[in-house]
Amino acid sequence: MRNLDTIVIIDDDPLHNYILKRKLEYSNRAKSVLCFETASDFSHWLDKEKNSANMIFANMDNFDSCPKKFIEECCKLKAKIFQHTPLFQISDNAINEAKVLNYGISEVNYYYQKPINENNLNDIFNKFAAMTKAS
Repeated sequence: MRNLDTIVIIDDDPLHNYILKRKLEYSNRAKSVLCFETASDFSHWLDKEKNSANMIFANMDNFDSCPKKFIEECCKLKAKIFQHTPLFQISDNAINEAKVLNYGISEVNYYYQKPINENNLNDIFNKFAAMTKAS
């Protein structure tokens, strides 16, 4: 699989950000792994730097305690800038997977429960490779 330019993690849990970032860096699958604790910080980075990301991991629990609102905000960003960027939702709350399914939000490509382990990462990158071949 090709080396990605940028992977973004959006999560209000600094420890999870650190662990996932280290796992991603160790995997050597991206030139850069960036962490943001809020969707608004991520949005400001996008507006200021006019950057893009190849893959986004987003914790749906960190946006005004409203998973639907957070997903909608990520989807707006995705539609605006990252039309072909996979959005992987992560959460430490199993109930949120049902919420994602109930909302019927198609922009969420896959859902994973924290913590993300090596098997999850392999699965994610395999899915990413299949998605990029299809587009």
